Amino acid sequence: MVSTRHGCSPTPGTARDWLRDTSPPKQHPRTADATPQLARHLWELVLAKYEPFYMLAAHDRIPFPVWDEGPEASVLRGITMCGIAVTTGNVLPPPSRHRALERLRHRGPDACGDWQDGGTPVWLGHRRLAIVDLSAKGNQPLANEDGRIQVVCNGEIYNYASLRSRLEGLGHSFTSDSDSEVLVHAYEAWGDDCVDQLEGMFAFALWDARKQRLLAARDRVGMKPLYYHVSPQGQLALASEAGSLAALLPAWPSPDPEAIAYVMTLGYVPSPWSIWQGCRKLEPGHLLTWQAGDTVRLRRYWAPPTEIVPEASAAPDEQEEWTQLLSQVMREHLLADVPIGLFLSGGIDSTTVAVAMREFGYPTTALTVTFPSQPDRCEGDVARQVAGHLSLEHICIPLEITDVHSLLDSSMHQCDEPAGYSAWLSMYLLCQVASRHFKVIMAGDG
Repeated sequence: MVSTRHGCSPTPGTARDWLRDTSPPKQHPRTADATPQLARHLWELVLAKYEPFYMLAAHDRIPFPVWDEGPEASVLRGITMCGIAVTTGNVLPPPSRHRALERLRHRGPDACGDWQDGGTPVWLGHRRLAIVDLSAKGNQPLANEDGRIQVVCNGEIYNYASLRSRLEGLGHSFTSDSDSEVLVHAYEAWGDDCVDQLEGMFAFALWDARKQRLLAARDRVGMKPLYYHVSPQGQLALASEAGSLAALLPAWPSPDPEAIAYVMTLGYVPSPWSIWQGCRKLEPGHLLTWQAGDTVRLRRYWAPPTEIVPEASAAPDEQEEWTQLLSQVMREHLLADVPIGLFLSGGIDSTTVAVAMREFGYPTTALTVTFPSQPDRCEGDVARQVAGHLSLEHICIPLEITDVHSLLDSSMHQCDEPAGYSAWLSMYLLCQVASRHFKVIMAGDG
């Protein structure tokens, strides 16, 4: 890693240089099926409506070839996490399954696995980004003791250690140190109510061969995505991304006019809609269940409180209580068997995370996007001061207005839907650079 202490590391001149240094794919798999020009025009309309920053860039278009064009599907580096793909009720040919998992490769480059129920047309697929238990024992799908319960999960269960201890006390046996393995045993112990015991960010699908029943769930605030499609015959398909879901369908779905109206009105597509007709997002805090011969059923298992009542604090003061809570959360989030980086803006949120990581003795590198031509938007100087004060390795990545269109061309392949804000462009650039050094990043966003 090229970096210097107490300041920004040597960097190429622009965001273009950073992206040129990556290993670009020749063509993202989605572009073979979708209509990229239509998607780009829609993105430009939305950004032009909601983002003055983007309008500045529109006056100076200087495109450059971030990705080479070609027929092969390849890996898009950047935002990474595990990915899942699931089908029930129909037997898919191997090429369709392979295509669905290949479209998730950028989320999980470390391992690929799948499982087919021998007696029922149910298939579970998984692409893994190894964070906890890097051994092959942590590869998914994961099963219970007799193999009749199988699970694929995208995310992380932060309280898995305490859950594992409780489940072992109930007689359950574990074969790995993976946090996802607690799901099959928690389901055995508590059924669908197992989700009430989970703390973390997750989207998972679990098959119970004994009941011939599929359970899928998404975390309380929807940090991890999960798309699904139900055919007229009652066949169910699920995936972490719309592009992967489309590979499990007979044809790529058409854009949904209602969803486009939401994009142009709100700047995004709210759950449960998606930009594609017939495809839906499982809403945050919801369960989905499927059984042959029955309809897909949805149930909300968690909702935010409608009224917040201040509780009496047992701590000497609120500041002490807040500090204790932050320490607890940081301990849970720093559980990883790989190095962890930090996105640092210099604001209160990311600086608080940086201080907490430092106090825990966790060495890290901070990454910051700067805006040299827009000093009123740039927090680079503040971030440099924070990094210097905490003795952090620090990498600064400059983003110029002339880079925006090129970033749009490449980053739109990472997004399943248009979004009416340009902040994700700088986030995409950060993730591109971070992916060279880290699998896990801490940030002040919540």
